[in-house]
Amino acid sequence: MGERTRRRRRAKVGVEQLERRAMLATVSGSVQRSVDAVGLDPNDPLFAGIPGVTVQLRDPAGTLLAQQVTGSSGNYSFPGVTTGRREVSVVLPAGFLGTSAQSLSYDLTVGATDVTGLTFALASRNQAIAQNLYELVLQRPPTADELAASVSRLNGGPVAEEFGRLLQSAEFGSVIRPVAGFTDAMFPGVLPIEIVRASGQQQRLGVTPAATFQGIMSSQPFVATHGDTSRLANGDYVRFLYRQLLGRSPAPGPFRSAVNQLAAGTSRGQLALNLVNTSAFQGRGNLTKQYRGAITYAAMLGREANPGEIRAFAAGDGNAVQLARQLSRSATFRNLTGYTSTATWDVMAMASSLSPSVSPLSRLQRYNPTTQAFDLPVAAGSLASTAAAPKNVYFISHGWAPGKTEAVLLGSDPGDPLKSWAPSQLVPPWLFDPTAQVASTGMAQTIIDADPAAIVIAYSWLDLSATPTASEKVNLTLTGSTVQPPPPAAADLHVIDVGDTSMLGVGLEVTGAGIPAGTTVARILGPTQVRLSQPTSAAITAVPLTFSGYDLETTIKSLLYVGQSESRTQWAGLMLAEAIKQALAPSFFGTNKGLVHLMGHSHGAKVATVATVALEAADVPVSQLTLFESPETGPTRPIDLDIPGIGGGQNFVWRFLQELPPGRISKTPVAIGREATGGTFVDSYYSATGFGAPLNGYAGLGSVVDVLLRPAELYNPSGSIAGDLNALFPSHDYPPAWYAQASLQNPSAASNVKNGLYWSPLLNPATTALLQPTHEQFQPFPSPNPGEFVRRQFEVAGSGASPAVTVSSSPLAYAAQPTMGNVVDDGSEMIFTIGGANPLSTATISFVPFATNPTDRPTGTGLELDVAFAGIDPGETVQLVVSVHGMAVPQVNLPPTLLSGSTGFMTIPLLTLDGGASGAGPRMATISLDVFRNQTIINGAFASAANPVPQLVFSLIGSAGATASATVTNMRQFGTPS
Repeated sequence: MGERTRRRRRAKVGVEQLERRAMLATVSGSVQRSVDAVGLDPNDPLFAGIPGVTVQLRDPAGTLLAQQVTGSSGNYSFPGVTTGRREVSVVLPAGFLGTSAQSLSYDLTVGATDVTGLTFALASRNQAIAQNLYELVLQRPPTADELAASVSRLNGGPVAEEFGRLLQSAEFGSVIRPVAGFTDAMFPGVLPIEIVRASGQQQRLGVTPAATFQGIMSSQPFVATHGDTSRLANGDYVRFLYRQLLGRSPAPGPFRSAVNQLAAGTSRGQLALNLVNTSAFQGRGNLTKQYRGAITYAAMLGREANPGEIRAFAAGDGNAVQLARQLSRSATFRNLTGYTSTATWDVMAMASSLSPSVSPLSRLQRYNPTTQAFDLPVAAGSLASTAAAPKNVYFISHGWAPGKTEAVLLGSDPGDPLKSWAPSQLVPPWLFDPTAQVASTGMAQTIIDADPAAIVIAYSWLDLSATPTASEKVNLTLTGSTVQPPPPAAADLHVIDVGDTSMLGVGLEVTGAGIPAGTTVARILGPTQVRLSQPTSAAITAVPLTFSGYDLETTIKSLLYVGQSESRTQWAGLMLAEAIKQALAPSFFGTNKGLVHLMGHSHGAKVATVATVALEAADVPVSQLTLFESPETGPTRPIDLDIPGIGGGQNFVWRFLQELPPGRISKTPVAIGREATGGTFVDSYYSATGFGAPLNGYAGLGSVVDVLLRPAELYNPSGSIAGDLNALFPSHDYPPAWYAQASLQNPSAASNVKNGLYWSPLLNPATTALLQPTHEQFQPFPSPNPGEFVRRQFEVAGSGASPAVTVSSSPLAYAAQPTMGNVVDDGSEMIFTIGGANPLSTATISFVPFATNPTDRPTGTGLELDVAFAGIDPGETVQLVVSVHGMAVPQVNLPPTLLSGSTGFMTIPLLTLDGGASGAGPRMATISLDVFRNQTIINGAFASAANPVPQLVFSLIGSAGATASATVTNMRQFGTPS
């Protein structure tokens, strides 16, 4: 097989016969409507059960055992089913389609336990057609209004005309057409829809088209086809673009102009975009025909076109609307039972965005006390320690980087991603700079000041933790008046007209004359009016009102992508461990008495924990592990907002700490005599108003030292609920800044408490051994003396141990939905294989989450599993990605109940394991499942009735030509009683 043929082979979307699956449970469920649209209330009738639908129960031979017609609520139940393998299927009712081509049946093994939650999600035929048109033409779900209007037109007109309306829209021309043309020019043949989809999704989240172009040129598929164009000189790069995009060499004038633009700072992605937008490029008829034909097949039939179909279309007049008419009259279109799930397209988009591998050592950078910057590369074996001058090496990992995707795409080259210490980034800021009212200097310099033997190393996984979302703080003054209805109706003092609500959002705090303290925006009622959480004290007219804080709706939606960052923490932690092993000199330990301290903030806490476990398993001793605000949810959280869980952001570091060998978590003073023979000292810092939780109540973690901090007086002096929400993010960033400054404080003579590095075994092992399991920060709240908290914030006192935490678990019982590629599944073990004709393998499962248990609703719910990779050759990239898929509807249960509208179907990675970093043998991993949890202050994003089928999508993806497998075993749900 030729090299080019090998590289061009990609997964094809299609329908396959389901493998037989097993699930221990009994048989009941429902048939419900499922709508892919943005802005719908989750209680909308569009999500209701469907009555009058026939559901059938069959044995393995296909013999009909029983059937039932759903009642008014759409429910069905088969009582008294004998044990054995069974199939439950729905007879597709007239006028409906499945949400994917394979969602109409389940295979299972019936045992002694009831099988519940076997829900079939259907959409009306015209709704399904409209949804697919939007998803495959514009690469986004429609809004509720767009869907209603589209369905109305489809009810009275041809599908092809609706398709043509979207294809000819200004939105397609500005968002999709440029990347479709660029992709078609760079990957001749059938347009890779998945690359177009990835770019479109990024643009919907605020990333510029130029950045998405540059991201495509840094991806594995592009590098495999064209090589690393970042290595080309500016002139050679310009010539490359002209050859690929315009089919010719540049004339002297345009050539000089393009080279000068690059020299002046224009990004390479922007230059490519500029050429794609020229009339010369748009006049290349064959390219236009190729991508228009490919999009037509995907939008009309829900599948990719084959090369023959595209050649036939390109040989004609290239009229996409006419092709859509032909397809709409075909038997294939008439006989559709459902469109390919958007989860499949989303997984393919992930595969198209694979990046070339990065040297773990390049992710380390050493702090330079002279320049006070991280500007010293770390070479292999360069971190040395001698008996005469023993060294303490501190490795610090940052966490989630919301809003950094644009910078990462523009600032990265293949194999050399943008780093967190780049001058334009400096992630996280507390590592480099002072923090107002907390720390007078950045953490790096603080460590040097407190420990003369310190070497401080930053670890960057910015390219993996970045997401294209960020929360913007609002501080806006508008003139407001109480809405006066016509007499004799009384004014509704909850409703205010402010002229323009476009910059406002749910949850913003409202202040002004006549506005009671603690009032927030409860709802946006329209372009000019808002509903307040409390009535005004009297009718107001033209009063200046200040709206401040974080837009709760936007903030919550942005938090959904936290799962994508957390999904990569284990991958990043394993790379950190490898980088540390490479960086330490062979003689670092032993008689030279070198010691290692790992630190991590937020998702970086998981990175540091995974690295510690991996290092200890490799006999590389870690003397101390310090965790800052690890996102956790548990029964002892001070405030049960469950923010980490709504988008799958929980770390579960407690589970990974339990993987350390027995006795390795200890307050044993490992540095006495500088002999690294004791256990790892673990201390964890979290804020009462933040995302962390105590750890020492979990089994085996009694030696962990928890420190509860209470920075609310700094960030929420009013003590209001809205203030708590506004204080979340500042409180989340407070612990590392506090720790840095605490390391420089003189201990209080009264309490004799030594904080920060003062109690580190690297510096004061005698103090370490005497620490209590839990400490709490001094909190004069509310304080009669302004500024007292700031003056005394470094005082902490021991408070005994945290309550014991009971973790319940059980084997995951699941049912099968779509598969693609080579997947073998016996109901408890799944084996995914890629290679040859199957470069992508996926399986979607549905199950009943612990988080929805109505009798004992646990918190901190997750899925534990073991993953083993095999057959990966050097230089290949192979990853197992587990994603949640469904309709996300963030819901805030505060009086009055605040609802964000539906987001449309989303696919968010919750686990990404890299085969090369994972190595041989099974590796334990966890996935956060509180995305399905409801009846908390803020519900899990996938917990509403708008998402009737809890779905996890398992995908094995790889670089061009990769042949490998991944085996998933020992899947168990777990949680702690709330």
